[in-house]
Amino acid sequence: MLKKISLILTFISFANLALASNNGYYQDPDVFKNLVVFVSEDDLWVVPKDGGDAKRITTLGSDIKNPVFSPDGKKVVFSSNHNGGYDLYTVDLDTGELTRVTYISSGYLRISDWYEPNTVYFVSDHTSAFNKESHLFKLDLDAKKIEKQSYGGAKFFSTNGRQKALQKIQYREFGYWKSYKGGATGDIWFDNGKGKFNELFKNEANTSRPTIIEGRIFFLSDKDGVGNIYSMDFEGRDIRQHTLHKDYYVRHFRGDNDSLVYSIAGDLYIHDIATDKSKKINIAFHSNKGKSDIKFPNAKNFIEHYSPHPKKDVFVQIIRGHVVVSHYFNGTSFEVGNKKYRYRIAEWAKEGKFIILASSFKESDCIHILDANTLEIKHEFTGFKFGRINAIIPANKADKFVVTNDTGDMFMVTFGKGGNEVSKIDATKYGWISGISWSDDDMHIAYSAMNSNKNAVIKLYSIRNHESSVLTEEDSNAWATRFDSKSKFLYFLSDRNYVPFTDYHDGRIFYPMWNKPYIMSLNRENLMPFYGASGALDVSEGDQEDDKKEAKSIINIKNSHRKIVPFPVPDMLYYNIYSSGDKIWFLMSGPQPNADILTRDSQGGKKTLQMFDFNKNKLVPIADGIEDAILTKNGESFLIRVGAELRLISSMPGGNPSQPQEITSSDYGADSGWVYNDPNLMVNVKDEWYKIYNEAWANQKDRFNNPRHNINWNEIYQKYKPLLEKVSTRLELNDVLWEMQGELKTSHAYVFGGDIKEQNNYTVAKLGATFTYDENEKAYRFERIYRGEPWNSRAASPLKYPGLKLRERDLLYSINNLKLTKEFTPEMALVNAGNDRSIILEVAYNNGQSRRYVHVNSLDKEYDLYYKEFIKTNGSYVAKKTDGKICYIHVPDMMPRGFTEFYKGYLNCYNKDGIIIDARYNGGGYVSSQILDFLTRHRIGVFDSKIMGKEAYPSLASKGNYVLLVNQYSGSDGDIFANAFKFMRLGPVIGKRTWGGTIGIRMDKYLVDGALTTQPEFISWFANTGYDIENYGVDPNIEVENTPNDAIEGKDTQLDRAIEEITKLVMENN
Repeated sequence: MLKKISLILTFISFANLALASNNGYYQDPDVFKNLVVFVSEDDLWVVPKDGGDAKRITTLGSDIKNPVFSPDGKKVVFSSNHNGGYDLYTVDLDTGELTRVTYISSGYLRISDWYEPNTVYFVSDHTSAFNKESHLFKLDLDAKKIEKQSYGGAKFFSTNGRQKALQKIQYREFGYWKSYKGGATGDIWFDNGKGKFNELFKNEANTSRPTIIEGRIFFLSDKDGVGNIYSMDFEGRDIRQHTLHKDYYVRHFRGDNDSLVYSIAGDLYIHDIATDKSKKINIAFHSNKGKSDIKFPNAKNFIEHYSPHPKKDVFVQIIRGHVVVSHYFNGTSFEVGNKKYRYRIAEWAKEGKFIILASSFKESDCIHILDANTLEIKHEFTGFKFGRINAIIPANKADKFVVTNDTGDMFMVTFGKGGNEVSKIDATKYGWISGISWSDDDMHIAYSAMNSNKNAVIKLYSIRNHESSVLTEEDSNAWATRFDSKSKFLYFLSDRNYVPFTDYHDGRIFYPMWNKPYIMSLNRENLMPFYGASGALDVSEGDQEDDKKEAKSIINIKNSHRKIVPFPVPDMLYYNIYSSGDKIWFLMSGPQPNADILTRDSQGGKKTLQMFDFNKNKLVPIADGIEDAILTKNGESFLIRVGAELRLISSMPGGNPSQPQEITSSDYGADSGWVYNDPNLMVNVKDEWYKIYNEAWANQKDRFNNPRHNINWNEIYQKYKPLLEKVSTRLELNDVLWEMQGELKTSHAYVFGGDIKEQNNYTVAKLGATFTYDENEKAYRFERIYRGEPWNSRAASPLKYPGLKLRERDLLYSINNLKLTKEFTPEMALVNAGNDRSIILEVAYNNGQSRRYVHVNSLDKEYDLYYKEFIKTNGSYVAKKTDGKICYIHVPDMMPRGFTEFYKGYLNCYNKDGIIIDARYNGGGYVSSQILDFLTRHRIGVFDSKIMGKEAYPSLASKGNYVLLVNQYSGSDGDIFANAFKFMRLGPVIGKRTWGGTIGIRMDKYLVDGALTTQPEFISWFANTGYDIENYGVDPNIEVENTPNDAIEGKDTQLDRAIEEITKLVMENN
């Protein structure tokens, strides 16, 4: 009997061990009496407060946040992007019924409180003019009515029915920037039931989620170094620490009158308020974690690198870190290399006999050389520290290749029968080395090396002498080198061609087309091809033996910089040069508009590929509308990229079929050149997540630059790596990455995207209006129609289109023939009606007359519309208060959009007596110095004309009276702008301390599944602050808070103070 009991206990023990090993990653809990709800595997689960079996209550598999119990504990409300934008949903715990309760398709939505039976409070950027700003909304579940609360900005809210606690400000998720102390640290405002808010907790540390429980306000804070739960009384005194965690941050806490529940490092803890003790909730998590098994991704969406075979109809490519060899047209492909490795580069060598691979490890990249026939590893370089490899450039025939890395080093690698050898042959302390080209005889290497922050020189390395020589002047930028076939000439691109354009408004000179291709003679005996006796290059076959002899002795680099002439080609933007034999091609375009900073193609548009005809001295088109091109080794074809598609085209003019608008399955094949690129690549998701974690950590280690922080990189790596065992979805992995990078305690350590499950994109279309239901008319009225900018379709209500004759208070009966009722709202009828679709509205005048149908085109988003309303309202207010003497300009960011807003405003403002520059909510960028160029122009004279009137000198110089408005969300280059404005004494800075994040980034480190992480590397120093803006911000000269009380009264106290101060300045300076 004892034996049986012992055996049973053993089995139970093993069962528990197996169960314990199947932990999930638990987030966002809430507690009601003895039950806890939480998020894991992108779904909702419930578990007893004391632990036990967890039960899944949703199967959405989408981004779910902030589950909150109803006051009776029978339902849970949560936010999700299941249908596109974020909305609120409820789930009945008894029946499992899921109900969507809002139709706003918000970009940001977090639930604060469900205090009353039918009232949910949530914060959202719905109706906000800025993506950093959210407001508090009150949802009546019965009436399905959303009412915006008049408290101004809001990030969290709690009420017990009488008292209210409000958090106005927060930077991202608590714990994503650890030890944050900038201007956007969380605040706590409290209304004791008398209708007036007082600030209780002022910017001492990062603070989050003020929650009223049993006569106290509980909140998260890292004021003592690590995020924990604290509480204080209603006077902001008697601060007590309740949790005592020392390693990981406490996050996502909520509570009822008895308990607090929170997550920490993917686990859940319950805190008993009476005993003030915490314990881990032991959860039996029954899940097979199916989302972290295997997948077969669409390869075309994840191509990182590709290289055509020198002779055959195959190419090698890197797809999600795997090496795949594919035929162009017949669909065959196979994977090579080690699946456990994260490969980044693959190149053919020795005329296709070898494949050279670069793989990423923790400390440094490694190189593996495969035999292309047997696919066996012939040579490896795993012990040498190459750093992060940027490029591998094999020699034409020799057993050599060049390697460049991310820190400016260039290595020569020799392999083969004579042994393997690596030597550093050059390095630059500015940027990196690029544009590498081997001479035809493999005896010289031409390349471009940065010699300052702005310029690069062309250099030539001699294999025989092991020396590098500079070929171009150090005062011009040059790159993209190519030898001609006989090593007589070197082709390259250079910035020395500055084609001046004049700005229409202020006469400024700018250079939208600043580079051109050039040719350098490598021997003074060589006759430039454009100026021969026949006016063209001799492209005859000639005597090959004589050619070979000549090729060995032609290079003489003395005074090489004097032997440069431009190609006779139009002024354009040139991106790359390709050469084979005596042929040369250019990848080029006209001036491009600015692209989205998150897109990989920073040029923001398509390019054209053209061949230069030496006989006629002109360009001949090869292909249009492409993004990139690689010339095959034999010079007969290009492998081009068009969006996600690859195409093999002839390198000669007239040899390519026209490009269709959209590629269909019938377009693939040798006749068209479109590559059938669909390898059956199996990805082990869990293995890939470890690669992602390793690479994100390594990228930070390589680039992070903040001398004020001494980072223990191995400690961070080991601290967060075990959490990957709990992770089941890509969103959970991103959360781990955010927390890991948060240990840097530095700004701009971001995580974007990844192979996240696609959601239904059934977003709610927008009409730029609000609606109220009229019981008498059984129809909705247009309560408010936002005008915005009528000439800008993205920033104007479609209801204000000329000729529609629609006004506020007019009636709306149906949308797309769907009759509207009190229960079936306009927002419900507008689901999936976006993307500029034409919508039919049944409308009538406000008295019910002229009932008719009108067609409008919907908006996808209303941010631009709300923003234009914001600046129009403020501009009108300032003009009215100052009799038109003072002008108002808002600068939303320091990107091209922000500069455009400033420039448009400044053209109308510079002749006014004074200018209020509003940089509140400024999202940063890089154009602050350009704005300062205008503001620092001192008017010292005028040009006067009988007809045109007076014009200032310097051009567009104002009268010099400025004030600057900033707030806690003025950040990055917005921080820098505020500091420069203050340091240069351009005028008083008014508002609140700025965000405090000034370490710049490059957005180029994409991970295997398309995710992007950013590394803080460009630290800023200023004469008046040193490094101290980072993680602090810029103090205003005059501190003014826009309080919740101001918002209730409809006041913008900061703007009012700006008007007061600018008026004083004008009076003093006049």
